[in-house]
Amino acid sequence: MIAAAAALFVWAAGFALFSWLDQPLGDAGAAGVVAASALAFILLVFGLANLRKEIKEEQKREAFPSPAHSLIMQFGETIKDRPLLTLGLTALTGLAATRDPNLLKDLWSAVLSHSKRDDD
Repeated sequence: MIAAAAALFVWAAGFALFSWLDQPLGDAGAAGVVAASALAFILLVFGLANLRKEIKEEQKREAFPSPAHSLIMQFGETIKDRPLLTLGLTALTGLAATRDPNLLKDLWSAVLSHSKRDDD
């Protein structure tokens, strides 16, 4: 629920920024500024999440031995090792989300159910 509200807020803020910049910069300029600000926001959120993740991993390493690699952890390592592949997958995911939002929902639920089965 909170994630949906945050996504709606980000979408509305992007729309408002585009509407505000449409007259002085034109459609293309406003779209570029909105895309750049969305990228900056995503990088900020990613940086904060990564910092929190590192802190939690340090605490887990101190408390428990390292867990077996799950599918999501392997994906995370791939993101670190191959940033261009990650960029391409991100663009492809965004394109797929605009074409068929249910496809990503189904894919994500399949990944989560797969990781839950590995934990059991």
